[in-house]
Amino acid sequence: MSQLACVIVTFNPESEYFKKVIDRIIKNQVFIYLVDNGSENIDELSSILPSSVFLIDLADNVGIAKAQNIGIQQAFSSGAEYIWLSDQDTIYPSDYAAKMMDVIESLEATNTPFGAVGPSFIELNRNRVEAFVRFEYWGKRFQPEKGLNSVAHLIASGMIFSKSAFELVGPKREDLFIDWVDLEWCWRANSKGLQVFGTGDVIIEHNLGDVMVKVASKQISIRSPFRHYFIIRNGLYLCLYSKNLPLGARLHYLILTLATSVMYPILAPTNKWQHLKVNVKALWHGLIGQLGPKT
Repeated sequence: MSQLACVIVTFNPESEYFKKVIDRIIKNQVFIYLVDNGSENIDELSSILPSSVFLIDLADNVGIAKAQNIGIQQAFSSGAEYIWLSDQDTIYPSDYAAKMMDVIESLEATNTPFGAVGPSFIELNRNRVEAFVRFEYWGKRFQPEKGLNSVAHLIASGMIFSKSAFELVGPKREDLFIDWVDLEWCWRANSKGLQVFGTGDVIIEHNLGDVMVKVASKQISIRSPFRHYFIIRNGLYLCLYSKNLPLGARLHYLILTLATSVMYPILAPTNKWQHLKVNVKALWHGLIGQLGPKT
């Protein structure tokens, strides 16, 4: 796996759980670059890291997009040809890298232009395999099928792409800061003629770590007002201004973003007024295109 490097971004991870994450990735025998976004527990985090992990301590929260870009460029500068992205809440099988590189080799053998490949994943709070999305008339969700599934986008955790694809598509958009970052990158890859694939043959465990609220038969994840700001702001901005989002998907995500901006304050178990204020500001900033790290 000398050509594959794993870039992990952390922000105040729970140390015991994160140790499991690191242990599983190490079993895949890849180089690891850990980019820390100013964690308050950085000393504790450093103490549990094996010496083989290259730690990049940013000492401040610069956002997931910039942290990913820093780690990716460090890995490429050190000789990596492929990047495996991860966050701090994902558990991988010990043969994850081998299986995913087999997928990549099969695509390259058939000269299939691809931007990224990713796994299926179980969201532990919901205890189910989450759906993939493809763009048809709408943003259609569908359960992963065996083999390769052509998809509109992937989550960051488990995403693997080549150096050549990253150079063609460009870096992650740092003005988005967090949320929608990897979706937007996949849409850009599609606009460059690169397909994005999810495989139904490899499954990882992903933990959002959020409060879950049950509405009818659905489990809705409620995050902090800070995260909701970026979810709503970036969602509205991309629906209005992204050139890489088809019209049907644009309408789909516009309705979803507006609905969640109303739903979050109602469903939030605490800080309802704060959620409402943040959501109104997020809508305004998305409308006028005011991006960046500040809420």
